[in-house]
Amino acid sequence: MHQVRDFLDSCKQTIQKNSSEVFQKTKQALFKEESQKIREQAVKIVEKRLKKEGMQLSDFNEEELKIMFEAEEKRLLEQIHAKELKEKQEKTTKHFKEVWEKGDNEQEK
Repeated sequence: MHQVRDFLDSCKQTIQKNSSEVFQKTKQALFKEESQKIREQAVKIVEKRLKKEGMQLSDFNEEELKIMFEAEEKRLLEQIHAKELKEKQEKTTKHFKEVWEKGDNEQEK
């Protein structure tokens, strides 16, 4: 009986470990996919700005392009983080307001 429990515990630990590893790999894959989309978007924005100014990517060397792309990528990430923060704050405010109103309603009764 003791051996069976040990075996079941071992199986349970293996399942948890594998689940955790799969979750981490999935999370990494999604992050890479999202990062790639942001990079592609940054390239398109830079190309559009240059075109607007009558320039092309070929007018710049690799280092200059890298700097432009990284700056645009950083700007996009900051926008995304600011939007996520605003949404989180709005959710928290809404939740707090609901709890507050619920408390007021309870006191009125």
